[in-house]
Amino acid sequence: MGMLRHILPKLLLGVLLTGGVLHAQEEKLERARKLFMEKQFEAARLAIDSVVLHPQTSADFLSWTTRAYIYNEVFKRSNEKMWLKSPLRDTIISCLKTSNKLEPDTVYINNNRKMYRTLSYGMFNLAKSLYQDSLNYERSQVAYNNFKSLYLNFDAKETFKAKDLEYYLAVGSFYSSMFNQNMKNFKAMDVAKVTLMKALDIQPDQPNALMNMGLMYFNQAVMLVKELEGGEDFEKIDEIQTSMVKLAKQAEGFILKVYTNDPKNTKAMRALFQIYRMLSDMEKSDDFKKKLKENGVDVDKEAQEAEQQNKSETGNK
Repeated sequence: MGMLRHILPKLLLGVLLTGGVLHAQEEKLERARKLFMEKQFEAARLAIDSVVLHPQTSADFLSWTTRAYIYNEVFKRSNEKMWLKSPLRDTIISCLKTSNKLEPDTVYINNNRKMYRTLSYGMFNLAKSLYQDSLNYERSQVAYNNFKSLYLNFDAKETFKAKDLEYYLAVGSFYSSMFNQNMKNFKAMDVAKVTLMKALDIQPDQPNALMNMGLMYFNQAVMLVKELEGGEDFEKIDEIQTSMVKLAKQAEGFILKVYTNDPKNTKAMRALFQIYRMLSDMEKSDDFKKKLKENGVDVDKEAQEAEQQNKSETGNK
């Protein structure tokens, strides 16, 4: 009994000290949340970092959720939004994962899911920016796959069919335009064909994908025609003509689908008029010339105006 009198005060002191430490950490958490509400995000970040490191509060989902929200505000105001690899973004994701493992209540679970969605769409926008600005399709692909991985934390049942179509069509259209402007840019051609075919796997009658594929094959054929004008030997001429016909036929297959689905599409009519002329199928070529004229496009008049313009420009040199 006498020994118990000595031990009990020490146990009570330990409980009081532990409670005091816990209270201090809770005050730090509350301070971090207050700074967050006051939009003092850098100060809030410093406060919350010590909270999640302390064993008394590191197992509290509220600490990690609060940290995710604070870091997200810092992230939104930083240059890291446009970085493929961002330490701030990684910290947010790590905090959300830890928060979810600590079994938060329904409100916080939904808030965490919404933040995953926000992060995922930021990655989607980055994927678009990368293929447009840096012309680096590989990095854009990484960003797009990251978008899907993050989004699954918001909706695990998402199939991404609509987003895949949007992304691959946008990339394919961009790179096909690059190739049509510079037909020696074979990397652009390869990326365009791969991504446009992915778009067509999702939606086989997608008109923009079909048109872009057809025009790329046709322009490749036109490039071979220009080689013929260089006076190649007969064996080389046969080889080039065979390749040209093959490419023109491939172009026909894609663009004919566009025209079949949309008989008033003058862009498809014009392409088919030129393709059949290249294939020396004058009956079909004249038929599409007639269809174009019926829809307000006179290709003969356009050719005459282009020739006059060319003569005028040549005379001014």
